Amino acid sequence: MRILNCFHTIADLDLLSEDDWISGSSSGYIDTCYLKQILNCYDESALELSCRVREASISSDISCECTAVTVSDQKAKSFLERMAALGFTGTDLIQLDDASPTENLSSERTAGLLYSYIKKQTAFDFILCGLQSGDGAQGKVPFLLAEYLGIRCISNVTGISPAGDGSLSVISQRDAEICTETVHGPSLLIIGNIANTFLRVPTLRQRMQSRGQKITLYHEAELASSFPEELNPATTGTVRLTNIEPVLQQRDSEIFEETDASKAAGVLFDYYKKWI
Repeated sequence: MRILNCFHTIADLDLLSEDDWISGSSSGYIDTCYLKQILNCYDESALELSCRVREASISSDISCECTAVTVSDQKAKSFLERMAALGFTGTDLIQLDDASPTENLSSERTAGLLYSYIKKQTAFDFILCGLQSGDGAQGKVPFLLAEYLGIRCISNVTGISPAGDGSLSVISQRDAEICTETVHGPSLLIIGNIANTFLRVPTLRQRMQSRGQKITLYHEAELASSFPEELNPATTGTVRLTNIEPVLQQRDSEIFEETDASKAAGVLFDYYKKWI
């Protein structure tokens, strides 16, 4: 069984100062090059699920090979080195000519690069993608990728485990039900919100053992030539960021100084009636 994880790294915007947000809201551009890069939360869950599937497969004498790929720049190499230490036998980087996250948010561009990359590889049984990224949050890439690969797509997946014969037992959340089914490849699984799926940290021994594993580099130019026409940025256009502003987390509050419980309840009730 061969599993491919498509993951995305983002700048930790929680580290931005208020002054940076103010300047960005007026100019439409915020410099995030100095910010720490973190794993997109949904992709982190997908990577951890792959580690668990690989462990369960090994204990059941089932062959399982995991590969990790990201569309980014050189900053993503440290994450790929971490994947190698965790047992991913393939660690691939699709390097962008222009990797500015606030200049180009085209889902078609990312899906096209992943499509061209996958077509150059030995066929994967399962492709795991996060529900959406933490910067663009468009949620289009997994669906576009599945459509142009012509494979089945299951969204909002909350659990996977090996089921034998190269298949997976997949749990997915639907509108009014939780569905569990045995899925055969090739299939694309979109990982949703899953509790307690933080990606594990490799040990020093694991890091030392994986030091010789090379990161395979693919350049955007060499993959762009085999884009499907519907995903070609030259025909689909480019999404440009025109404005950016933080989500205000402040809340209005009032303090009522009343020691008597019955009187305090009356004050709260009178206050509540204003909003009815």
